[in-house]
Order: sequence, then C-alpha cells, then structure tokens
Amino acid sequence: MTLRSFPTLLLAGFVVWSSSLVVLYALSSLGCARGWPDDTLAGLDLLTAVLGAAWVAHVALFLPIGIALARLRRRWTRSEFASVAMANALALAATIWTGLPVLAGLSCA
Repeated sequence: MTLRSFPTLLLAGFVVWSSSLVVLYALSSLGCARGWPDDTLAGLDLLTAVLGAAWVAHVALFLPIGIALARLRRRWTRSEFASVAMANALALAATIWTGLPVLAGLSCA
C-alpha cells in the first residue's frame, strides 16, 4: 500500500495511534501475567523495556507518513495539505501522550 491518496494519509496517523494503544495494552497485560517486571533487561525491568520499545516503534512509524506528506505537498491544495498535516500531528501527539506512562514504569497490582 502506498501513502499517496488523501483518505489514506488522513487516517494513517490515527491507525498508528490506535495500534499503539492496542499493542501497549496487550503487552502490559501479557507482561504482568508472565511476571516480566521481575526480570531485567538493560537495567530496566523487562516489562518497561518491552513497552518502551513498542512505543518507540509506533512513534517511528510517523516518519514515513511525514516523508509522504512532504513529497505530496505540491500535488494537493493548501487546505488539503493542512488538514492532513494537522490530523497526523494530532495523532502523533496522541501517540506520544498515551505512551508517556511507559517511561514511569508500570506496576502490576
């Protein structure tokens, strides 16, 4: 799939954000069930390391979206570009905001 069409790029960031939510939630549940906070990896508990890696990977997925936006900027009207850029900026901000608690470390109660 190429990131060329207006609807694809308009929704791409929010697809990444929703994927991030699902993956982080699933990994935190799995990690708590398997006892990952008791193990360590690179000085962090395993759960925090795995969640952090998943979160960084999702944030990194915005790079190809930004590259596609930069390449297609001249093909679209100013309002089309602005709406797609704003939607993806909001999705990036939401992805960062919802993943920030990973940095604090999670406790499995």
